[in-house]
Amino acid sequence: MNNFLKILTLAVIMYIAGTANAQIIVTEDDMPASGESFHTSVSIDLLGFDYVSTGEDYFWNFSELEEQFQQIDTFVSVMDLPVLYQFVFIPFVVSTHAQEMPSFDMIPGFPVTDPYRFYKNSSNAYLDAGMAVTFSGVPIPMKYDSPDVVYDLPLNYGDVYSSTSVFQSQIPVIGYIYSKRERSSTVDGWGTLVTPFGEFEVLRVLSEINEHDSIYIDSLGIGLPVERNYTEYKWLAKGTGLPLLQITQEGLLLNASYLDSLRSPAGMNDQHTENFSVKVFPNPVCNNSIRIATAFDTPQALRIEMHNVSGMLIGRIEGIQVDRGRRETKINLSTFKPGKGAYILKVYGEGFVRTFKLILI
Repeated sequence: MNNFLKILTLAVIMYIAGTANAQIIVTEDDMPASGESFHTSVSIDLLGFDYVSTGEDYFWNFSELEEQFQQIDTFVSVMDLPVLYQFVFIPFVVSTHAQEMPSFDMIPGFPVTDPYRFYKNSSNAYLDAGMAVTFSGVPIPMKYDSPDVVYDLPLNYGDVYSSTSVFQSQIPVIGYIYSKRERSSTVDGWGTLVTPFGEFEVLRVLSEINEHDSIYIDSLGIGLPVERNYTEYKWLAKGTGLPLLQITQEGLLLNASYLDSLRSPAGMNDQHTENFSVKVFPNPVCNNSIRIATAFDTPQALRIEMHNVSGMLIGRIEGIQVDRGRRETKINLSTFKPGKGAYILKVYGEGFVRTFKLILI
């Protein structure tokens, strides 16, 4: 009997030792859901971090990442969105939830509102079904003919999958927009990830993405094409919803987004005192358009300066008149002719200066 207990104990110990470092399996239960919000920190300083290497039982150390700014990713029910959005992205059939996106200018001078990206979560896959915006008061759904396969579920080490997704939608008065996305993904590693948020057992997913976008303008009879080729590195864990860490590489541009607790570092996008507040959004910046939200006790004359990360002045705008109370001012950065990348934006007022770090995509 004693020998039996010894053998049983040894078997249990060997089983625990053998499974302690076993790879995890990511399923539909580990994806985001309606009503969830996530704090994420963004870093553009990845010098010295090895984000490419991977393998079995690998250890990735990103504990020294420093955030440049934070943002909140919020997911909502499709049934809470405009009716036309629901008509195209049929709840629980085409999509199960949607992510709020920052407003942007689809075409310079023509801002869009209520932008959402739609996802479908199931036992087989986590899919990007497309997006929808409101343009000049008209809802414009942009549904992929075949969804973009973000994750082929359940995810296991060694899995390989791909997808091709296309949509084309009319834009009132302007013309139409066309987009094609090709994604090829590999679950190329498993092991342990350490970030400022903690230590976790993870799977690593590598995705190569090619995008072709075009806006056709009827009045000009021409299309405005944009080609993008980028790589996504994602580290996924059990029950976290979003990737613990995502690094995106597009040419020389690198940025990291990781789940984090709420912090208040210098350079946050919302800086305020008891007397006033200054906020710059969206970030990352699309189409060189930003908005400065202010709340002042007295009228202000603002000056903004844009610098590259080396501190060189790129451009300056002076004499921006802002009334007291809560105001929002739109700024077009295209006069500075910035390229894609990281920049420093300084907002000067009467007796203060606020500094923000922006990423232009």
